[in-house]
Amino acid sequence: MSTTTGPEAAPKPSAKSIYEQRKRYSTVVMADVSQYPVNHLVTFCLGEEDGVHTVEDASRKLAVMDSQGRIWAQEMLLRVSPDHVTLLDPISKEELESYPLGAIVRCDVVLLPGRSRSLLLLVCQEPERTQPDVHFFQGLRLGAELIREDVQGALHDYRSGRGERRPAALR
Repeated sequence: MSTTTGPEAAPKPSAKSIYEQRKRYSTVVMADVSQYPVNHLVTFCLGEEDGVHTVEDASRKLAVMDSQGRIWAQEMLLRVSPDHVTLLDPISKEELESYPLGAIVRCDVVLLPGRSRSLLLLVCQEPERTQPDVHFFQGLRLGAELIREDVQGALHDYRSGRGERRPAALR
């Protein structure tokens, strides 16, 4: 009596289960949601006592911290959807932070002295806060420019009420 192991031991999936799996896959692929692995480098609150009053101040402070080796990067996923930019834990997919597109004041790319790759900059103004936060991210697989295009496309579509720019950015 022999026991079969290997691929021949696995039961063949039914046509219905394959169909359902493909249907779920299509729904995910066709949705206007994209995810990017990024390193979150630092967040500054503008206007606080540490001398950071403008986005340019935040960029300078990040450059100084970087030159001193004081940046602690945290890997996460940056998800762009039609109404939010969400930060997720890359393993558990737990939501770390979520910003409605209406709270995003600025999305840009900056190149700091001594860095060869651009950084994504997001300025978010939450309604309950008096001052906006400035977030800096480094793309892990894609450059900051491509992520910026997607976020700006989502912002344009959100503000205009139409879905024209984002699908082009997702291609």
